[in-house]
Amino acid sequence: MGKEQRLPDIVHLEQRRFIIPSRTSPDPHLVDLDECGGFGECSCEDYIRRRRPDHLRGKQSQQCYHIKTAIEYEKDQ
Repeated sequence: MGKEQRLPDIVHLEQRRFIIPSRTSPDPHLVDLDECGGFGECSCEDYIRRRRPDHLRGKQSQQCYHIKTAIEYEKDQ
């Protein structure tokens, strides 16, 4: 996500926990960047069904959109 793109409305809850709006549903997602050894954890279906299991099995896995967005938001603060 480049600086030229506007970050969505993000709620910073505490420490490294954020509420990130969904791009596909009205329900936002909870992201905690300290979970999974710093890989981050998200409440979205993509993360729960695909990315987290791969990460826990030691497979190379990319972070979901919401985790990437939270990381970008943190860098900009």
